Amino acid sequence: MICLALMSSCSKDGDDDNPFKEKQADVYVAGSQTIAGKDVATLWKNGTAIQMANTSSSASDVFISGNDVYVAGGEKLPSTKFIARLWKNGTATDLVLAGTDNSYAQAVLVSGSDVYVGGYETISGVRRAKIWKNGKLRYTFPKNTIQMIYEIDVQGRDIYVVGYPSEPSYWKITETNQELIPVPELGWAHGICVNGSDVYVTGNKDNIAKYVKNSTTVNLTNGVNYAYCSSIFIDGDDVYAVGGEEEGGGNMVAKYWKNGTPTSLTDGSNDNSANSVFVWNEKVYVTGKDGESAFLWENGKLTKLADEGTAMVVFVADRP
Repeated sequence: MICLALMSSCSKDGDDDNPFKEKQADVYVAGSQTIAGKDVATLWKNGTAIQMANTSSSASDVFISGNDVYVAGGEKLPSTKFIARLWKNGTATDLVLAGTDNSYAQAVLVSGSDVYVGGYETISGVRRAKIWKNGKLRYTFPKNTIQMIYEIDVQGRDIYVVGYPSEPSYWKITETNQELIPVPELGWAHGICVNGSDVYVTGNKDNIAKYVKNSTTVNLTNGVNYAYCSSIFIDGDDVYAVGGEEEGGGNMVAKYWKNGTPTSLTDGSNDNSANSVFVWNEKVYVTGKDGESAFLWENGKLTKLADEGTAMVVFVADRP
């Protein structure tokens, strides 16, 4: 979410070779809803809520690969500690051994036959960001670096990561090396998307919502009001960014930008957030929160998913 998400708001294309068949899609949203006073991990499919757990839990990301639905998040154990979990088609897999410390899965992405999950585990009281590949630990970030993961992307065998604390930088993890790459054009980094040889990093600096493509900065706002850019999606030659800007009464207005042109999704009467964006068949889907409620916007049309809850990430897949 974002990326948070990342995570996964980069370009993900569907295909349909029959030009006479009207395209249909399934819209998935990962997040949580408040049930009987506790947050419960939830996946919405076409607006219908599917509970991923029965106890206190949350879902941070969703990714669709073929007929498989992957959801990243965590669930509270009887010990009151959270454990990092990946749900595949509703079946949960623990990414760490149940212990005395917290862990959580924050991002999931499928590349080819490989499933990548980003999250964290608290070890001896110190939170350490981690990457799992196909259920096995792939990389643990060094101490005194990032403690949580906002978003991941994969290009070939290389893994790209932004996380918290959100220094203006991103990590590139190869099979033989780990490199921290500074992005001085940002004050903090929140999302990442890799499209071919181009690396997009989203964030904020000097109150300005912006993203950086390689070393080129694109300012989305003018800096008069505080604003941020949380995630990005590439659709052909078009760049969609999502975030928010404080306006009028000081509340955050959820927005997305297409090639730098803004669209406001809320009116500022409540404090809002926009977390992710996905474009399918020229339709723009954005998840977020308006006051206490979880929402999905489709081309600006609002759908309330839960009276109390959070909609973190949207993923749209061609319907079989």
